[in-house]
Amino acid sequence: MTSESTAWDAFVARHQVGDPVEVTVTNALPFLGSLIETPYGVPGLLKGVRHKPGTRIRARIDAIDPERRRIAVVTP
Repeated sequence: MTSESTAWDAFVARHQVGDPVEVTVTNALPFLGSLIETPYGVPGLLKGVRHKPGTRIRARIDAIDPERRRIAVVTP
């Protein structure tokens, strides 16, 4: 099992849609929002909100995509 698989498995074992999660912004995308990463290393998207890379944000899990191993979060 790779570390990416371990991180994903740890994340989905502890979280579900609607749960709060603290994320770190890794990049801002025009028109889409911000790319984020969870403390487990799982990548995702903060929909519609752009922040500077490095910003830590408290958000809520909006979607979990098991095929792409990504999540989408929204700010409360």
